[in-house]
Amino acid sequence: MKRLPIAALILIAWPAIALGLLLYLYGVDVPFWDQWSVVGLAEAFRLHILTFGQLFAQFNEHRVFFPRLLLLGIDALAHGNVKYELVALWLLAAVVLLNVYRLARLTLQGTSVRLLTGMFLASLLIFSPIQYQNWLWGFQVTLLVPIACLTTALAVTYSTRNSWVGFWVSATLATVASYSVANGLLCWPLLFPSQLQQFKTKPAKLRAASLWIVLAALTVGGFFYHYRFLGSRPEVSDLLAHSELAIISFLGFLGAPLSFGMGINAERLAHFIGAAMVLLAALVFLRFIDSRRKPGMLWRCLPWLTIGAYALASAVIVTLGRATSSPQRLLESRYTSLSVYLFLAMIFLWPILFAPPDAPPPGWKRWSIEGAVGVILLLQFSTSLYAIGQMKETRTDRLESKACLAFFNLIDDPCQTQRLDWDPMLLKQRVQSLERLDFFHPPLIHSPDLRLLVGSADPSSKQYGVFESLTNAGGGFYRASGSGTADAIVLSYLRADGAPLAFAMADWMKANPSGWEKWFELPPGADRIQAWAYDALSGRAFLLFGEQQISSAPPANLRFVPRARGFVDTVDSGDVLMVQGWAVLLGQHKPADMTLLTCGDNNAIVAAGQPWQIRPDVARELGDARYLKSGWQIPVRPGKLPPGCEVKAWAYDAAANEAGLLPDLRKLAAKVK
Repeated sequence: MKRLPIAALILIAWPAIALGLLLYLYGVDVPFWDQWSVVGLAEAFRLHILTFGQLFAQFNEHRVFFPRLLLLGIDALAHGNVKYELVALWLLAAVVLLNVYRLARLTLQGTSVRLLTGMFLASLLIFSPIQYQNWLWGFQVTLLVPIACLTTALAVTYSTRNSWVGFWVSATLATVASYSVANGLLCWPLLFPSQLQQFKTKPAKLRAASLWIVLAALTVGGFFYHYRFLGSRPEVSDLLAHSELAIISFLGFLGAPLSFGMGINAERLAHFIGAAMVLLAALVFLRFIDSRRKPGMLWRCLPWLTIGAYALASAVIVTLGRATSSPQRLLESRYTSLSVYLFLAMIFLWPILFAPPDAPPPGWKRWSIEGAVGVILLLQFSTSLYAIGQMKETRTDRLESKACLAFFNLIDDPCQTQRLDWDPMLLKQRVQSLERLDFFHPPLIHSPDLRLLVGSADPSSKQYGVFESLTNAGGGFYRASGSGTADAIVLSYLRADGAPLAFAMADWMKANPSGWEKWFELPPGADRIQAWAYDALSGRAFLLFGEQQISSAPPANLRFVPRARGFVDTVDSGDVLMVQGWAVLLGQHKPADMTLLTCGDNNAIVAAGQPWQIRPDVARELGDARYLKSGWQIPVRPGKLPPGCEVKAWAYDAAANEAGLLPDLRKLAAKVK
C-alpha cells in the first residue's frame, strides 16, 4: 500500500502530540516508589562502584537489566531530573507506532482510507492517556520495552530480504525484552512462527528453529539463574475453586482500556467489553483457520496475531498471579499498556479477514464497521477525559511528594513512607547519598528557619490561605486546621528571637481540596504557631494569614466511640513500630479524615496519620470507588510508647469530632516490651 499524504500522517500523529503535551504539563521531577531502586543505582554509577551484578539483580519477579541501563543513561544526561524518563516512555510508544505503520502498509490492502482509519485508531490506543500510571512514572519503561521490541522485530522481519538478518535482529530484541520484564519472555514463542515463515526451504527452517530454541533456552536459563520466587503463588486448586473470579478478572483486564468515564460502573463495563473482545478474538481466529491457506493470508495475518497473542498471554499471566489475591488491581491503569494491544490487533485483523479490498462491503457490513469505529471513538474519548483528570490528580500527589521530600532532613512525617518509599531506613540512606551528588532540584532544605524560604507576598493577605483554628487534644497533642493553596502546608513555631522554625507538615482534607489539618506534638518551649504555604517547584514558602497560640488553644473535646469501619492489617515491630490498615466513614462515603493511634485506657494520642494509600480491595468490598484511598500506614518511634502499652487505632471524623475504634485491633495489638 502507498504511503499516506502528509495531512494524514499529521492526523495519525495528533494523539502522540497531545500526550506529549500532557506529559509536559503533569510530569513532576520526584522519584516515586520503585524509582528509588534505580536512583540507588545512579548513585553507585556516579561513585564508580556500579557492578554487573547490581544491574542484573532480580527485581520482584523480573530481570530489568536493560531498563536499568536505559534509565542510567537518561540520568547521565538529565542529572537527576526524572521527568526526562517520561520522554523515553513517549519515544518507546513512538517506536511502536512507526512499527505498526510499517506493518500496516505491508499487510493491509485496499484504499488509503482503510490504512488511515486503522492507523488513527492505533495511534489513539498506543498513546491513550488511560495508561497514565505508566506515562507519569519513568520506571515503567519496563512495561513498554517488550512491546517495542516485539513490534520492531516483526517490522524488521517483514521488511528485510535477508532472512538471517531478520532472525538475528529478532533474537537480539527478544533477549532485550526478556531482561526488561518477566512477560518479555513471551517474545521467544510468539516470534517463533514469523521467524520460520521467512525461510523458504525445509533445511533452512530446521536450522533456524533449532538455533531459535537454543537461544531461547539460554535466555530463559539466564533469567532464572539464582532466581527466587517471591510472594505467594496461587495453587491450581485455589484457581479452580475461584474459577469464576479468575474469568471475570481476566475479562476486566482486557476491557479496562475503554471502560472509564462513561458514567456507569467501570468494572462492569470492563467485564462486558472484555467479553466482547474475547468473542471477537475467537471469531477472528476461526476465520483465520478457515482462510489461512489463501495466498498470502498467513503472511498478512501473522504479525497482528502475534501482537494480539502477546496481549492475551500477558492477561493470562497477570490474572493467574492476581485473580485470587487482588483481582481489583487488574483494572489499574498500568496494565492497560498490555491489554490495549488486543484492540490494536483486532483493528487490523478484521479488514484483512472480513473485508476483501476488491469489492465494497454490503450496506449492513459497512454500517456495522462504521458503527464499531464510532463506538471505539466514543469510549476512547470518555476514557481519555477521565484519564486526564487522573493525570491532574497524580500531578497534585507527586507535588505533595516532592514537598515531603524537600523537608526530609527536618521533619519526620508519615508522608515519607506513604508517598516516597515503604522502607524508611533504606529511603533515608538513599536520600542522604543522592543529596551529596546534587540529585534533587531544588535542593533539600536543611535549615528549619522558614525566613530563608520566604517568597514575595503580603503576610496580611489571605492569598495563600488561612490558619483557622488550633485545639488541644490532650497528652501534648494538638490539632491545627485551616485552608490554603499550595503543594504543602508547613507548620512552624516562633523561637525567642522571632525565627519561624518548621516542625510539621499538614495533611490535606479529602472532602475539601483546599482544607488542611494536622495532629502534632508540641515542640518544647513553643507557644506561637504559624502556617506556611510551600511551593515544591520553586522551593519558596509563603506565610498564611492568622497565627495561633498554644496557651490559648481550647480543648478538642474529642469523643471516642466503640466502633468504626476498618481494621488493622499488620503491626510490624522493629526499629520503628509500623501500624497499617484502612479506615472509612460510611455515613459520609469517604476515607476517614485521620487515623489516630492511642495508648492506654485514657486514650492518650501517640501518633496520627491520614489515610492515603490505594486500597482497591476496600473499594470493591464496600462497592464504592470513593473508598479507594482508605489505606493508612503510621510509623511510631519506640520512645513514644511506655512499656506494656496497648496501641489502639481510631478512625477520626472531623465533622462530628469523633474517633471510632477500628475493630480487630485487639487481636493484633502490639505490646512494647
